Amino acid sequence: LASLLPSEDTKADVILSDMAANFTGNTTADIEASLTIARSVFEFTKRHLRTAESIGRRRGGVLV
Repeated sequence: LASLLPSEDTKADVILSDMAANFTGNTTADIEASLTIARSVFEFTKRHLRTAESIGRRRGGVLV
């Protein structure tokens, strides 16, 4: 994901994720796969989403 950004220091105003795991029918495996994706998106967001402080506003970027 980070390779899509111009540099590692680039910050985004909006991060839109529509990623979903392929479902296998095994409830435990499907839940684990979905949680893994959600954790990955959250970690990416913590590194690359603009904070309110960085832009001098009340609110920063958003994750959708």
